[in-house]
Amino acid sequence: MTLRNGTLFATRYRIKETPIQPGSTGHVYRAHDERLDRIVALKVIRVELAQQETVRQQFLAEARMLAKLQHPNIVTIFDASLEPQPYLVMAYVGSHNLRREMIDGWQRRRINWQHVLGVAIEVCEALAYVHQEAGVIHGDLKPENVLVRRVGTPQQEVILTDFGLARLMAAPNEEVAGTPAYLSPEQVMGEAVDGRSDLYALGVIMYEWLANGRLPIPVHTLQEARRLHPHHLPTELDGSVPNGLKQIITKLLQKEPGNRFGDAQLLKAELQKLYVPTIRPFTILQTSPSSEIRLPAQTPPGNYLAVSEHLPLYKELAPKQSLFIIGSDPVACDLTLAGDDIAAKHARLRKEGTLWYIEPMGNQIIYVDEQRIHKNAAVLTPDKKVRIGSHFLQLRLTDDEVTGISDPFRLEPHRLEVEPTETADFKVVIRNGTKSRGYYHIALDGLPETAVSWFNIPDDGIPLDPTESGTLSIHAQIPPEASPGSYSFKVQLKSLATSEGQRETEGELFVRQSGTFSINITPTVLARQEISWVTITNDSNQKRPFLLSLSDKEEKVLFAIVSEEAQTPAAPRQQTAVSPPPPPPPPPPPPPPPPPNLKRPPIICPLGAGPT
Repeated sequence: MTLRNGTLFATRYRIKETPIQPGSTGHVYRAHDERLDRIVALKVIRVELAQQETVRQQFLAEARMLAKLQHPNIVTIFDASLEPQPYLVMAYVGSHNLRREMIDGWQRRRINWQHVLGVAIEVCEALAYVHQEAGVIHGDLKPENVLVRRVGTPQQEVILTDFGLARLMAAPNEEVAGTPAYLSPEQVMGEAVDGRSDLYALGVIMYEWLANGRLPIPVHTLQEARRLHPHHLPTELDGSVPNGLKQIITKLLQKEPGNRFGDAQLLKAELQKLYVPTIRPFTILQTSPSSEIRLPAQTPPGNYLAVSEHLPLYKELAPKQSLFIIGSDPVACDLTLAGDDIAAKHARLRKEGTLWYIEPMGNQIIYVDEQRIHKNAAVLTPDKKVRIGSHFLQLRLTDDEVTGISDPFRLEPHRLEVEPTETADFKVVIRNGTKSRGYYHIALDGLPETAVSWFNIPDDGIPLDPTESGTLSIHAQIPPEASPGSYSFKVQLKSLATSEGQRETEGELFVRQSGTFSINITPTVLARQEISWVTITNDSNQKRPFLLSLSDKEEKVLFAIVSEEAQTPAAPRQQTAVSPPPPPPPPPPPPPPPPPNLKRPPIICPLGAGPT
């Protein structure tokens, strides 16, 4: 469950915004400590995990361990508790993490290896402290767990966070946990680890940063890591990286821990030999996201996608390319976005004819003009803003293309697939293309009679000024007994104040097949010539045939045949006895034994049982 903006958590912490860092174990919120009047980062464990006692104890151990860490490059803990839900209160250092810093450089095509050194040195300082002074390891070091605060100033700092996978160095690993691409070979194989595993992860980060997103071991799952680690060797970094830095990274990525640097202090000393500090190692960036699309002074002449999160960007849309993948994977995606809330492949932008569509991939979620899009594609026009995580995107097209797609009347989406009991929402987009004020309303036509009652359209229309656009909604509630299949309909648009004629567009609602059935036999223990009743419950949304065949394990009982087949109509929770009501007729005389290899036919109860 996600906490809403304004919620007072644990009678003390007021949630200020949606999660700044969603994660697999919980969410991190920016909150206001109303007792001490300060902004904090509030980490709340997911409800389903919080119900597990082992998770609660692990979380409490993490909090106690974190409370002992006092270092400028490690996040400071203020408070922790298991009630009302396990939570951790930390110093708020913003949400700008190293992943965003890396992607910024890739998108600008400017990677300063001195900048990479400066960050790595600060990470080494934090690791040296936790390894030597506190006796723990991080265990899941990756760009998302390295925050940067006071960006662009001489006082910039790198902060390590999320020690949820830390282990006491003296204890062997009890499980394999972490992000596969950043795990050391010993972590992947479930062997005992020490601080050199964190140094391996730092080597992966440095390699990935300097290689424009290419990983030294390109894996996404633990199984892939176990398969590739024994024999796969990273390709050499680009020639612009100095040989001294290449040698350091190569040593960090050695398969055997003994071939790496012995500790973080030794690594820091080697890095400092190459590092020339600058006054401002970071580019000045805007620190708060904005929904406004800010563009560079010069924009490309063709179509492009404007991106706003921490900096103004644009992504050119090649004329011959009709499909663009958006996500956090810099290798697989055409547009790379940063953030823990961005999936490797999060959404796709595609062009069909003159129309552009955007749709989420897998089980991801996007928002188009703040309307939640989960399974279906939405038409994307230049007047709409798309939100993916904390990023806002907007399509910018040439005048010729804008003219071609500015349909004054359209249905979004054209097709929806739903299950029985679900709801379906269509949006009718209308643009007044006349020179006078118009009043528009919609009607439905062509629906099957059985589906008319599902749909609800607004009684009132919508007034629109010249060139103004607006929307009307169509809502459908699918009953549980709705038959599966396609329900096509037409949306009719009428203008009451202009000379525009009636227009139509088509839509489709597809109801999926769903449901199961259950069977019950009463009684289950039969005496000679006793009757048993079989009840079938059809929970599906369609009429289904049922064919029963019964036999005993020893094949010594002959069941009397009443009917070979029965059908029960679609009626959720409706029970149908597939036999005539009692009392049954007098039992027939025992039938003669069947001849050898004679197959008994399938039967439907009530059942009469007797010895063969």
